[in-house]
Amino acid sequence: MSAFNEPMITAEWAYAVFSEARQHGLATAVVSDGNTTPEALAFLRPVTDVFRLDLKATEAAHYGLVGAVPDAPLAALREARRLGYWVEAVTMIVPGVNDGLDGLAKLAADWLPSTATSRGI
Repeated sequence: MSAFNEPMITAEWAYAVFSEARQHGLATAVVSDGNTTPEALAFLRPVTDVFRLDLKATEAAHYGLVGAVPDAPLAALREARRLGYWVEAVTMIVPGVNDGLDGLAKLAADWLPSTATSRGI
């Protein structure tokens, strides 16, 4: 697994390590904040099984607090699904920032299902 810093900025390193891991029958995963590109996701796909996204907020304004681009995580989830990754989305609950029930309900009901593929996944 590649995590703890944004692994997509070290995609070449992850590719090299994951290529070796694959030769030994190991599964591989990246844990991302979603600030990536379709090109980076496609580059890693041949050697990566799982794309896990740590969602930092439920509202665009909250993403500004952590210096992120609001639409990037949703776009990354959609692209990862399109490329055939096993996708996991994790919501970090930060008291006073994204712990409102309305925002969490919207995330669960509207935001995440919009990343599903035509296969219903």
